[in-house]
Amino acid sequence: ATVSVLYWGSRREKKKKKKKTVVSMTVSEAVAKAQAKALLSGKVRISDEEIKRRFSQGKSGIAVDKAALDAQVREKQAINSKLKDVDDYYTRQALEDDKHAVFLHKEQVKEQRQRQREVMQFYATHQGKEQRREWDINNPKQLKNDPLPRVEGVPCPTSSLQEFAGEDPDLKNRKKAQAHQNNTWNKQQISEKNLKLQREKQVEALGYDRSEQVTHKAWQIEKSIAARKAESCKATAEFNRKLAEQNKRQSLAAKDWDTQCSLQEIQNMLDSDLLNEVGSVENQSVKTLGPTVLRDVQVTQATQRAEKAEVKKQERLESLAEARQEQHLLRMATALERARARQRREQMINLGKDRKLQVGQAMERKREALEYDTMHTATGYSLSIGSKQDTIPA
Repeated sequence: ATVSVLYWGSRREKKKKKKKTVVSMTVSEAVAKAQAKALLSGKVRISDEEIKRRFSQGKSGIAVDKAALDAQVREKQAINSKLKDVDDYYTRQALEDDKHAVFLHKEQVKEQRQRQREVMQFYATHQGKEQRREWDINNPKQLKNDPLPRVEGVPCPTSSLQEFAGEDPDLKNRKKAQAHQNNTWNKQQISEKNLKLQREKQVEALGYDRSEQVTHKAWQIEKSIAARKAESCKATAEFNRKLAEQNKRQSLAAKDWDTQCSLQEIQNMLDSDLLNEVGSVENQSVKTLGPTVLRDVQVTQATQRAEKAEVKKQERLESLAEARQEQHLLRMATALERARARQRREQMINLGKDRKLQVGQAMERKREALEYDTMHTATGYSLSIGSKQDTIPA
């Protein structure tokens, strides 16, 4: 089988002759030619089925695959877009490098100009014409190039009243200014030293006065503590005296009560000989006593027992009251002693605060004196209290 292949030729041939050339070849020849062309162009090899589909029998020319052509066009456009992006990146980078180089060149030129300006300023300041030590003997205008006369407005020739090398016309005035400066400096040192001594004397006097005040205050506090202690001792002695009198009265009352009880017992013993017996006499067979006498004895004995129990109860109540009174007095004395101790502690704390305040004020005065010394030392000279000679800068 043969197929007709349309051959358009190259562009140059296209310009010369715009005629179609029809080449007749078999399908196998067309497939082999297409494969060889694909291999030579570096593209992917086309499959046999694709070539057969494109060069199918019954057609007079080569079939056009629009999808493949569109894919090739899109691929080409993507490649061109990427290449364009790379070119744009390198272009921008080159512009940035160019701007950076221009900026560095400007900075270099500015630094060179500043250095040249400083050099010219140094020449004008330290290497002027009037400071040169060179003379041209063969120059006829050398005298005109000399410095101006010393006295302005006085008509004199050019070679008169000049300032020669090594000459010091201002020596007398400079020595006079130096002597005046030295005298002023000495007077200032003397005045500042006297001022410092006076200030130190004032500080010492103030510290002595403060110490006297603190001593007087401490003496007053100690005196008040001693007076309160004496009052406490006096109150304690008074309390002890009253307590002793109360105990004496209680002991006398107890002795009186014991005496009354003893007398009552003697009277009872005189009245009856069975009153002090233990137990009851109901079941006792007393032949010498009749029923009436025995009943009276029993009633008397019961009354005496009741009185004796009442006496013991009263004694217990009195001892309990005495114990409570003693505990109350002990609590009062303990509370009073604690109050006095707390008052003494507060007084000692206040005294410590006053002493701490005095120490802080003394440190503040010392710091001010040191700052005063430091301030005058920083100006270029130093004044020491114990030194025999002041330090004067050269």
